Amino acid sequence: MQSQSKLVVINKIAEGNFGEVILCENTYLANRKEAVKYIRTKNKEEVDKIAEIKKNLFESSVLEYLKKSKYIVEVYDAEVLKDGIRINMEFLEKGSIQNLLNVRNFLDAKQVLKISECVLHALEYAHNKGIFHLDVKPGNILIKNENIYKLSDFGLASLKNENGLSFFKEIYTIHVPPEKVSNSQVEATEQSDIYMFGVTIYRCLNGNSHLANQWNSLREKNILQDSIISGKFPNRSIYLPHVHRKFRNIINKCLNVDLAKRYKNVRDIRKDLGRIKITYNWIPRNISEKLHYWECLINNKLFMDIIAERDENNLWKVTLMKYGEIKKIKITRHCFSKLKEKEFHKKLDIIFNEFF
Repeated sequence: MQSQSKLVVINKIAEGNFGEVILCENTYLANRKEAVKYIRTKNKEEVDKIAEIKKNLFESSVLEYLKKSKYIVEVYDAEVLKDGIRINMEFLEKGSIQNLLNVRNFLDAKQVLKISECVLHALEYAHNKGIFHLDVKPGNILIKNENIYKLSDFGLASLKNENGLSFFKEIYTIHVPPEKVSNSQVEATEQSDIYMFGVTIYRCLNGNSHLANQWNSLREKNILQDSIISGKFPNRSIYLPHVHRKFRNIINKCLNVDLAKRYKNVRDIRKDLGRIKITYNWIPRNISEKLHYWECLINNKLFMDIIAERDENNLWKVTLMKYGEIKKIKITRHCFSKLKEKEFHKKLDIIFNEFF
């Protein structure tokens, strides 16, 4: 690959079949850090080489076109080289939402609300400019700081025609809309992005393992495709207990199989999410077969916690504690023992609805 004297290599970020991504320092622009993506085309057939160039230059053009949105990753420069393509992009050192999920498995509702706000602003801006993203997923949402998350990777994006329709290039299967599964010729719409957004937020709140377990189980039974079409995947009736019903209703509407009942546009989702006010921020610390543990923060200060333990008879004990100035205080009206599974979830629902 060609090098540029103004770019000083810091280290390699990623490498794959596509090429590599290198972290560089742009010495011409106040030592700005840039993620420089090199896509290899050297050993490809001419037809494949042209297709790869067109794809990547299209993505660069789209990002340039959408650069006024602070919720979309910036592109700085692009160039076709003898043996590939170079694209210089904004570097966000905190990585993606997927990285967070890999470490924590699930995210708390307050953080997901902020992520949703940013992603929806990005999608609304792109849709208004006539562009569908069509690859909304945790790995394509990058973290600038705790208040700004940026939508990235417009490699599968598509332009909207005069009828408000577009087409799918490829698709990330775990997020594939049911209408696409049932009809391979179906055209993409805003509602395609909305469905993918719904799956993304579902994953953030319930955890990657929760969705992966469903996916693997249905695939083993050879009923995955039918489950997507019928709306049984993802399972809309199963959420972690602290996920409030208001959140569940919005996500389920994003995931509705019936397009007439799914959100028509991103702005309406933003309006509904804007009505959710979270005072008690419940953060799941451990969710396992035998132990559930949440901490509650108010203004980033530890306020309460819930410990739920399952005994050898599969009965649950729930303890809700409040942090006092000197010691923790048991909130007795919300402490229970010997609860069967169904009653256990009812009690948790009562607690999380009171402290929301």
